[in-house]
Amino acid sequence: MPCKNLVKSLLIIMLVSICIMKISRIVENKIGDDNYGFLVENGDDVDVLFVGSSHMWDGVLPMEIWNKYGIASYNAGYSGNRMQMDYWILRQTLQYCSPELVVIDIYSYTEDIGVTSNYGLHTMLDGFPLSVEKIRAVMDIDETTQGKTDKIDMLFNFCTYHSRWDELSARDFSTEVSDYSRGANYAVGLSSEQMPANDLSIIDSELPETQGYNYLTMTIEYLQDRNIDVLLVLIPQPCTNEARELYNYANVIAEQYGIHYLDLTQVELIDESCDYLNYMSSEDRIRYAISNNEYRETSIYDNNAHLNVSGAYKITDYLGQYICDSYDVSNRSEDNSYDYWNDDWEKWVRMENNTLRSTDDLHDYFVLLSNPHFDVDVCVPDCLAFDDEIIHLMHNAGIEDDGVIVDDSLVDAITVCVMRDGELIDERIARPVFDEKNEMVDAVFLE
Repeated sequence: MPCKNLVKSLLIIMLVSICIMKISRIVENKIGDDNYGFLVENGDDVDVLFVGSSHMWDGVLPMEIWNKYGIASYNAGYSGNRMQMDYWILRQTLQYCSPELVVIDIYSYTEDIGVTSNYGLHTMLDGFPLSVEKIRAVMDIDETTQGKTDKIDMLFNFCTYHSRWDELSARDFSTEVSDYSRGANYAVGLSSEQMPANDLSIIDSELPETQGYNYLTMTIEYLQDRNIDVLLVLIPQPCTNEARELYNYANVIAEQYGIHYLDLTQVELIDESCDYLNYMSSEDRIRYAISNNEYRETSIYDNNAHLNVSGAYKITDYLGQYICDSYDVSNRSEDNSYDYWNDDWEKWVRMENNTLRSTDDLHDYFVLLSNPHFDVDVCVPDCLAFDDEIIHLMHNAGIEDDGVIVDDSLVDAITVCVMRDGELIDERIARPVFDEKNEMVDAVFLE
């Protein structure tokens, strides 16, 4: 009889545990799944992995790299990620994939911050199944984070999410993993302020004594032990002189480990004559801010200098070409097993097109027109004058003089026609808004 009671008790405990696990899976916030679920399910198909902070998350568009270069990549960056988190994201991810190259955003290697918040921890951990690496991550982060974390909650998160019932949607009941963006954030918007310029004259530096440095070197060594190529990058952003010194020291780190370091704040991406873009070339370097001008940056969307899609298209294309030129990374464009990547590219295209169609703000609209796949014509009334910011946004979108058509039939409106691969994507009529100089500073789209 005691044995039967024991068996019954164990069965009840097992059933209750299974129910809690199932319920936990439903109420769990799915951001972790959205970020890393694709890697768990399809990691074997990923050849290049991008990791880092929100600057990486906003700045690199893997589907654009796939379409142009045939490289299967994934952006595992996210808002608030720091070097310690990147290290453990990689250790968990490499249980499911074997990339040929890992590209690391070094933004946070200058910091002593390991984890920015418990929310960030859950975002990093929730997308991965329970494993030895996940347990090790929780133990390590608890030892190095200011303010202890709840280890049990990080591994079994029912206590955190049990009150989400009112927030549940169809997504919470779906087990399907579909990430046609391959992890990237498609950020639309325009910063309201001009960013301070980097001081690119600083070249001397000393070994940084930061937690970020320690985890960066640990990450490099971990990857090299597995014969995975490593590329360090700094996504364009303004920074303090102190941080500039530490970023410059990354050249020493790269040399020590025999890897490449690509400082995208010091690479000339555009023609020097194109001073209407947010990156103005000076002494063969990108200057992050445009001096002596009052108009806003065209390629960042907030005052923390995160790249919008305009900046992301530029950085992504440069990085894709650099990877092709510098590494022997597989081209999967002719591999039939990657046909679903082409299907996801079509979904990506529809998202780009629909985002453009649904945008009502003129400035955001011109940011989206910087999409390199768009062909744009603007018809304007005779003698219509644009203010400098509108001109810069138009030029940034590739709308040169030959793309501006003077139409005498127009009186108080302009029209924008957007084509993609010979197909009409969007056509808008807008009524200009003028300033006291009688220059167009904005426009209202008409229905």
